[in-house]
Amino acid sequence: MHLTQIKKITKTFWAEILLASLAIAMGSFMLWRVSELGFIKALVDQNSHLNFSRLVIDSMTPGISQLGFWPPLLHILMIPFVAITPLYKTGLAGFFTLIPFLIMGTVFLYKIVLRLTNKKILSLVAPILFLLNPYVLYYTVTPMAEVLFIANLFGVAYFLLSWLDGRRLKHLLLCGLFITLASLSRYEGLILAPLVGMVILLSLIKEKRSYHQIEALLLLFLIPAIAGLIFIIAYSWVYGGDPLIFAGGGWWTRSSIGEVRPATHNLPLAIEYVKYASYYVIGRTQIIIALACLFPLLIFVKRKLRTLIVLLILLSPILFVLFGLYRGSIPLALPEFPPTYKFLNERYALSWIGFVIIIPVVLIDVLLQKNQGRNYNILTTIIGSLFIAGLISLSLYQLYNVSFVEKFETIRNNLSLRTDEQRAVARYLDNNYDYGKVFVARVDNDGLLTEANIPLKNYIQEANYRFYDQTMKQPWLFSRWVIMYNLNEKRVYKWAKEREPIFLKWSESELFHEYYEPVLVNDFKRLYKIKDAAIRKLAEEEGYNLLQIPSVNSQLTWWDPQTIYSKIQTPDSSQVAKKGSSPSKSQTRSKLKTFYESDLKPYYKDGFYIDSQHAGNSESQSYALLQSYWTGDKETFDKVWEWTRENLQRKTDHLFSWKFNYSPDTLKVQISDRNSATDADTDIAYALLKAGEDWKNSKHIAEAKLIIKDLWEIETASASGQRNVLAGSWANKKDSAILNPSYFSPFAYRLFAKYDADRDWESLINDGYVTLNMVSGNEMRNGTDIFLPPNWAVFNYKNRGISTFTDKSDSIDYSYDAFRTFWRVAMDQLLYPNNQAKGYLEKASIFKKEWEKNKQFCTIYRFDEGAVSCEFTASTLTGPLAVLSITEPRIADEVVEKYLLSGGDITLPESTSFYHKSWYWFGLMLWTAFDN
Repeated sequence: MHLTQIKKITKTFWAEILLASLAIAMGSFMLWRVSELGFIKALVDQNSHLNFSRLVIDSMTPGISQLGFWPPLLHILMIPFVAITPLYKTGLAGFFTLIPFLIMGTVFLYKIVLRLTNKKILSLVAPILFLLNPYVLYYTVTPMAEVLFIANLFGVAYFLLSWLDGRRLKHLLLCGLFITLASLSRYEGLILAPLVGMVILLSLIKEKRSYHQIEALLLLFLIPAIAGLIFIIAYSWVYGGDPLIFAGGGWWTRSSIGEVRPATHNLPLAIEYVKYASYYVIGRTQIIIALACLFPLLIFVKRKLRTLIVLLILLSPILFVLFGLYRGSIPLALPEFPPTYKFLNERYALSWIGFVIIIPVVLIDVLLQKNQGRNYNILTTIIGSLFIAGLISLSLYQLYNVSFVEKFETIRNNLSLRTDEQRAVARYLDNNYDYGKVFVARVDNDGLLTEANIPLKNYIQEANYRFYDQTMKQPWLFSRWVIMYNLNEKRVYKWAKEREPIFLKWSESELFHEYYEPVLVNDFKRLYKIKDAAIRKLAEEEGYNLLQIPSVNSQLTWWDPQTIYSKIQTPDSSQVAKKGSSPSKSQTRSKLKTFYESDLKPYYKDGFYIDSQHAGNSESQSYALLQSYWTGDKETFDKVWEWTRENLQRKTDHLFSWKFNYSPDTLKVQISDRNSATDADTDIAYALLKAGEDWKNSKHIAEAKLIIKDLWEIETASASGQRNVLAGSWANKKDSAILNPSYFSPFAYRLFAKYDADRDWESLINDGYVTLNMVSGNEMRNGTDIFLPPNWAVFNYKNRGISTFTDKSDSIDYSYDAFRTFWRVAMDQLLYPNNQAKGYLEKASIFKKEWEKNKQFCTIYRFDEGAVSCEFTASTLTGPLAVLSITEPRIADEVVEKYLLSGGDITLPESTSFYHKSWYWFGLMLWTAFDN
């Protein structure tokens, strides 16, 4: 480029070059000051943004799935910088990413005012005021999305104004592009597409454009404008299973803290929150001046509409925030308001700074024009100049006061400030980490991850999906280190106490502490390390291959979640020599898959099962769904579900008719009993949720939610302070509830609670276990001390007592219904280890006693006026096997070897019914610890 060309460009764009230089200088100044204060990574969200970007390239599951459900533009733009470890560790990746957007926003603001005033010198005032705001500069040098959003918002306003002035297509397209960029920067940008679209539509109608012209221009605008929204929805659908998951924040969100959402459905209070937040980040005096200037500006400005449109665009984000506060979807805390009296997300108010800055500057131009040629024009100019000087002086004072006197009080007293306790854990890991995975919930620990010098691929966290789910179930197999919240009654962190998943599941678990020892405990955090000796003992007792257990193998840095269990449960040659010929669980699992294909799937190959009398029921359909899900047979699952939904789902609710008849001649289905069966409805909903999660099918999850709601309303009942699971839609009587204990499925209710926060599933589980213990005792059996559930029972509302269900002759027996109870409770213990399930199963000691005495036991017990008789049937062996798989694994192995596996193979008589084959299969499945 020749020197003359450089001079020409400099002469033409001197203002833009000046502003760019000033932006770089101010950004560099603020970087120095914030670094001196140590505030580049002070907030949890700053560390979260860094981690979202870094995880794309440094994770157990690297790739686009790690971007998260926050607006992704910042995360994408930071990837090249966080790839440089020093920039990631220091947080400087944010500065290098955002400084170009500070320049861009500054220039756009200048060009907006220039279009409104046509005065270059005056137009420089607005961007200078912008660059003097301490929070604009702070959120430029730290990895946050505010300046990124504001810069793109200014781009929207500028190109819309340019289009209104010149009607050039490129300005319309660029306006749409910047709307997408704004939407991908912060979700406040989602309001821009409909708002700008309406402005464009009304403008074209006012010009009396033809329908086809309006249609074409709107389409051309909307294609780039909604691209961001389409990406957000598609990403949420693919990686979250729900196209609207982004609206709820996703798994990392801390916005569920009710105490920082007090403005819910209180508009005056929401306005107060916005007002005070704006005072802190923009300036009280600046806002008062802007609002005072707004009315005269709208009166005196000549081209009111275009000015009003620009102001509306710049105001729209704060209106979005105000609406979010009113709805209760946006958390915000300020020192003026109880209960926290601290800061949180006050930065949201920075979004309307362009509105506040532009108004007084444009008003000065309007007044100068109005008084041009009059005697007091010089006076107006002097007053205007003094006013501008005052605005700049005020901004300089604010910059100095916030940066050097207050030292960013909003950051120092922020609820999301990183804690010393997190730093202590990071330091301990730096000094003592040897190898293996660190299991952590990112929702509360992003600052810890950026502080510790451990690659992110060595953490197992929520965005690792199957690895995370797997580790949550059995952390000792996969994770060498575990970080969780530590409940300290003197300093309670409410969110973590109520929602931190690792803490909730494992903090009080005896099983967890059997395999882990605490190595660091402080007021907020616990750090655990695996007990190597305990894992070696576990491997020896269970026949596990120690070399395939990631938590104790330094070489095993990655594994296939689908095959790892098989590898762990396949002993090496030395272990096989020790264990002899006991059945291999991994081999049995493979055989179960074969058995499914050969002996179960053919029953419902057309989507439904019927017996020899052409009759079927909802329970068989639910078994088919569970079996096809657990074997990964998506095609069959979809076929069974479609048939079940179309033919058995009731019109009055979302539950399922129990019995039906099928005519092979007419191919028609006739419902023979419209009452529902609770176990079938529960299993169907559970299968849909699991399939929806694993196969990323949000429709399955949505359908399951409808079933869950009606299941609670119709198939559970509360009386005398105790809620019970009913036998079906027919079982809630005036004074009592009819119960089938084998319908109680606590493992399913725990999953339901994840998707249905409106109902207290935890209380149903607790009350259900109370009732289950009552009915399994001796109350109905004349003092018989055998602890076994009955087939049926009646819960009396008045005295909360248990009585016999007289409509069934075998109601007090433990037989063909009741044996399923133990399987459902054992599944609860297997998937969600807890004392309720384990305690209940341990009470059923009859099977252990009989086996140790005779190497055999009964699987059916009949009770008749104190007399007890029993018998053995292979079809009900799943009951005792479920008990022993949890309480006495060694005996369970012996039982399987003797009764269920003949020569290591699954064998059943040809005449065995689908029902008994299914429960034979379910029992063996549980024994193999099948947990996919």
